[in-house]
Amino acid sequence: MDQALLTIFSILEFQTLPQPWISGLFADLLWLRSILPDSTPEHWTTDLTEAIEFWQKGAPGWKALIKRAGRTHLMQEAMMIDVHKWHRKFFQTPEKQSASFEPAFLVRVGGDGDYHCFCGRHFDTAQGLFTHKRKAHGVFSQEHDLLTGATCPVCMTHFWTTQRLQQHLAYISRRTGRNACYQVLRKSWYLAEYERTKLPLRVLGMNRIEAIPTEGPAGHFPPQQVAQIQSWQKEIQQLESRLGDIQLPRSPAEADEQLRDGLTRTTQTWLQQFCDGPFDISVVGPLEDFWFDYLSTWPPELDDWYADRLLYWGQHDLPDVVAEFQDGEAEGFADDAFYEVTKGMPPCQMRDRISFLQQCIQKVAEDIRQDVTHRPKYDPEAAGRVRARRKDPDVIQTLFCSKLNGMMKSETSNGTVVYLMT
Repeated sequence: MDQALLTIFSILEFQTLPQPWISGLFADLLWLRSILPDSTPEHWTTDLTEAIEFWQKGAPGWKALIKRAGRTHLMQEAMMIDVHKWHRKFFQTPEKQSASFEPAFLVRVGGDGDYHCFCGRHFDTAQGLFTHKRKAHGVFSQEHDLLTGATCPVCMTHFWTTQRLQQHLAYISRRTGRNACYQVLRKSWYLAEYERTKLPLRVLGMNRIEAIPTEGPAGHFPPQQVAQIQSWQKEIQQLESRLGDIQLPRSPAEADEQLRDGLTRTTQTWLQQFCDGPFDISVVGPLEDFWFDYLSTWPPELDDWYADRLLYWGQHDLPDVVAEFQDGEAEGFADDAFYEVTKGMPPCQMRDRISFLQQCIQKVAEDIRQDVTHRPKYDPEAAGRVRARRKDPDVIQTLFCSKLNGMMKSETSNGTVVYLMT
């Protein structure tokens, strides 16, 4: 009874779900028969009744059969790889004599390989893709424009060959997750004319050649933005010096209090006239005209001083004065008037410039602290999983069956699901 329910459930799932688990089982059986044709009855690929009974009885010899199929599959794959290499070498000889083939022999097309090039070629490994880009398209590594000779210009270490220098600049520390020499060179906008250095003859054949430090002072490569920051800081000092040269009245504290009180009274007077009248600014006049009339009573040699104090009053006292307004339109007129008055005053312009430059310095300083985009940090666990996955016969079998499943599954006119070899 239990086996009948299991069979019914499997049939229902197989017919209703788009990718049921049982379809993968059928694909595995098809793969097994393609490797070892006499290993299982042919009807197991369409009916699992006998197969389920066999597995429920302990499946004697089943694990050994699967292992033998896996070994056979790997052996066949290795043979095809060797044949592929032999054929490639065979066709390389006429190709070197300008012979061509249509279609090109053993050229990958879309769908083959996990690493894709923009020209349409596909490769099984990242190294193969990078080699193809370098030879066919002139696309080099991220560190190529930093390479000249075999000595790192930052740490002054000699690596004997340009290739080892490139590996030094490409290495990402597992502890810090960055390459300090690469970051220094990139942030300084360092560029080098590529010069290749080969291994000297006197050290050829040695099993291990250590990198050696060179004599001389270490290279100095400040970030390119540092010069810009220094220029901005110099400009800020000049502006602050000009602001410090403003002529002051004899009693700055008393004059400041008098000026602020006068501006407050002038603003309140304009507001009273605006509210008592028809609430028409064209009749009362702009508020900035009232301020200019009041400021004209001060000595002209104090223009820079009272312009600076007007800015201070507008930032600290004007909001409290405007808060007393009962008319929202009058508040808008007051804000617009203060902007129109202060935007053209030299002290206001200088203070705005200083504030802008300080923001620029802060932003660029943050950019300097951030690393330039480079290679990702090496993950040994992920790399180990990839290597194990490539060598694991069970994974190779599963991947093969998945592709086989997608290629062979079809449906007949009466709705029956069948699998066919293509």
